Amino acid sequence: MNIKDRLTSYEPLFQHYYVEEVIDSHDNETIIRVKKDDYLQSVAYVKIISIYGHDLPVEELESQAKEMKESMLNSDHYEDDEQYLIEDNQANIIGIDLCILLDQEKYDEEMFESQDFSRLYDIGLYYYDNHDYIKALEYFKQGELVDDPDCLCIIGYMYERGFGLPQDFQLAAKYYRKATDLGSAVASCNLAYFYETGRGVEQDYNEAYHFYSLGLPVKFPRSIYNVGYCLKNGYGVKKDEKKAIEYFVEAAQVGYLEAICALGECYEFGDGVNQDDHQAFIYYEQASNQGHIGCQYRLGRFYELGRGCRQDLKKAVYWYQEASLENYPPALTSLALCYDYGQGVDQDIEKARHLYQVAARQGYRHGQFCLGYFYERHEEIKYYAYRSSYWYKQASKQNEVQAMIALGYFYETGFGVKKNQNKAFQLYQKAAALNYVPAMCNVAYCYETGIGTEVDIKQAIHYYQQAAIEGYPRAMCNLAYLYEFGIGTTQDKETALALYQKAATLQYPIGQYQLALAYEEGDLIEQDYQQALHYYKLAGKTYAPALYRMGMMHKDGKGVSQDDTKAMDYFYQAIKMDREPRAMYQMALYVEKGMTSLKSQEMISYLQESANKEYAPAMVLYGNYLEQGKYCDPQPEKAFPYYQKAASQGYPEGEYFLGLAYEQGQVIKQDYSQAMQYYKLASKDYAPALTRIGIMYKEGKGEAIDHIKAMHYFHEAIEMDHEPGALYQYALCIEEGYSYLEKKEMIHYLQQAVEQNYIPAHILYGQCLEYGKYVEKDVHEAYFHYLTALQAGSPDGYYHVGKMLFYGIYPSLDKKQAFDLFKTAICGGQIEACFMLGYMYHYGDGIEKDLEQAKYYYTLAMQGGIQEAKEELDKIEVEK
Repeated sequence: MNIKDRLTSYEPLFQHYYVEEVIDSHDNETIIRVKKDDYLQSVAYVKIISIYGHDLPVEELESQAKEMKESMLNSDHYEDDEQYLIEDNQANIIGIDLCILLDQEKYDEEMFESQDFSRLYDIGLYYYDNHDYIKALEYFKQGELVDDPDCLCIIGYMYERGFGLPQDFQLAAKYYRKATDLGSAVASCNLAYFYETGRGVEQDYNEAYHFYSLGLPVKFPRSIYNVGYCLKNGYGVKKDEKKAIEYFVEAAQVGYLEAICALGECYEFGDGVNQDDHQAFIYYEQASNQGHIGCQYRLGRFYELGRGCRQDLKKAVYWYQEASLENYPPALTSLALCYDYGQGVDQDIEKARHLYQVAARQGYRHGQFCLGYFYERHEEIKYYAYRSSYWYKQASKQNEVQAMIALGYFYETGFGVKKNQNKAFQLYQKAAALNYVPAMCNVAYCYETGIGTEVDIKQAIHYYQQAAIEGYPRAMCNLAYLYEFGIGTTQDKETALALYQKAATLQYPIGQYQLALAYEEGDLIEQDYQQALHYYKLAGKTYAPALYRMGMMHKDGKGVSQDDTKAMDYFYQAIKMDREPRAMYQMALYVEKGMTSLKSQEMISYLQESANKEYAPAMVLYGNYLEQGKYCDPQPEKAFPYYQKAASQGYPEGEYFLGLAYEQGQVIKQDYSQAMQYYKLASKDYAPALTRIGIMYKEGKGEAIDHIKAMHYFHEAIEMDHEPGALYQYALCIEEGYSYLEKKEMIHYLQQAVEQNYIPAHILYGQCLEYGKYVEKDVHEAYFHYLTALQAGSPDGYYHVGKMLFYGIYPSLDKKQAFDLFKTAICGGQIEACFMLGYMYHYGDGIEKDLEQAKYYYTLAMQGGIQEAKEELDKIEVEK
């Protein structure tokens, strides 16, 4: 595509100019003359610098363009600039056209000089229609000499448009006034328009209305329409929409298309008449059939939405196509949307893209926004994020509020642009100042969370209230949240509930969800599971968290019979709809319990995705699996970041496991001080953290050994949540004599820990039963507790069951099985099992004697602190 074709595709340049002629072109620089699309068609000049780089990244091309632009900024000829992407036939970006709008005086060409002529108006009009303005002017000037109003009017028009004369609004106004004084209705309308817009005269709506009115006596349709227009808008006359309708009807009756279109608009919006979509449709159809482009577009919109007619997407496409023949930007954009989404026409992404581009390059801001959104959705297009941000920027320059919001989000998240939350906040503010309600909500959220500005809850509430008053449900829900929890304001649950209810009545899914949650929890309103289910069901049509809550209610049997199958179905629906992280976590739990046909690999996949979405319970559980190598390869070093993220959210279990990591020093450098800090954070809501603090005092980790403090923390954990680890530790402290309680009282605490299936408690209680310590001896019951521990994978469980079999204590003598159990126990680091294996190899008890193996296992046992193992090693040396 050559430079002129490219420039034509960029039209209108600087939102108003169209290419007229290439003045000069050499190397990669071009000078063109352009005309403005205003009433006068004023002339300007543009310099284009084409920067090519087929293999250069877009960022480098942008940098070069920026340098070029900066070099021009101080030039006397510089007025404005804009740039466009140069693409080849495969839509690859190969360069940038940098367009510089130049000072007109520098490049203005010599205009035609006026001459005296002696010809008549009608002949002049012939030449005018054939674009021979110089020749035409000869005859119009002759008409001026004899005060011909038509000649005077058209000379004014030539001054206005710059046809054959230098563009001069003041001279145009002068000629229009002369022609008006001689009775020209056309001239009076032209002069009225000048007063309306302030061209060539000082803006004056009173004068505008006066001159429009001059054409009424002669029934000039344009005058009649414009008088109605002034009445409708209150320009120079008291606003009277009903009276305006009368004038529009009068002009429409003689076929004046603008009046027919105006009547359609009045009926569409209820201005001066009762709102009536069908009547609006009739007027739009009438004007459309006579070629009115704007009405063709509106008619297409009515067919698309089914307003005033039966919805017909194919007819919508037809009328959008008709209006698009004249490159009418709104129609081009609507037609592009039809191709984009396959509405009324076969989906054609490339066709949609082309139409968006044509509309956008005319400076149509909504078309620019739609093109930006098109690129945002199509990751397969090269530089899609950059292209999207580029067009959002173009639209934002024209105060397209949707583009401002989209671009603001890009800056907020760093998508397609360098992350800059200050810019994001400024864009939201600017759109809010234009009364765009979603932007008000965004500004409020920024104030609430400190995005691009200081946290200011009062300002957040102010903007949320503004948006809520305008009926914006997202703002209602966010404001309700602040009232519900008393954030930055007095807690007001009644107002919070009312806001959730209002948002729900507006069919806002999050409002329905929050109302359902209120009914489920019974805090804002009387608990009612049936109402909760009702609103969750409504919200669940489009909002995945509602499906998750439905699943939880079926899982817990709230308002329905407990049903894991239905629960899993809802969780699966939530995952399918929007990859809901909590639903993925619940499905992972079901897989772990073996309650679904999904495999462990699928469970890990769900859990990992949920964790990567920063759902705290999933992060902790996935971290546990990584650390333990459960269902996946052991990767303890990868567990730590998940614990950190969960802890940063204030999630107690995350804080607990982060503390445990610092205490154990396996995935991070051991640091008892950090461990204690995180345990204390977690201990506010998580009893196991209190237990760990107690153990650290008991064992003197980072603190002096203090059994009194240790028992205090164990007692707190028991009081908080009957924590089994604390019950077990408290029992040990009693046995070890650190309590005023009799030692036999330990059994009371130990049994409570056993009831919660705490494995170390099973082992200790089993020992008490085996030896009749503080309880009646019962080897059968002892075996049961050891076996329970074994089945849970406890190395101590394997050891104690093996020992009972080795000595034939219960249920029978079986040294071969005992040997196997000791081997398994050793894999878990059980030291006493090492001694037993050494003993069996030493004396050939139950297996073949092997002194080398005996020495090996005795050595392991000795290193683990079993003194008897050293004695047995000495015996072996003596035996040799």
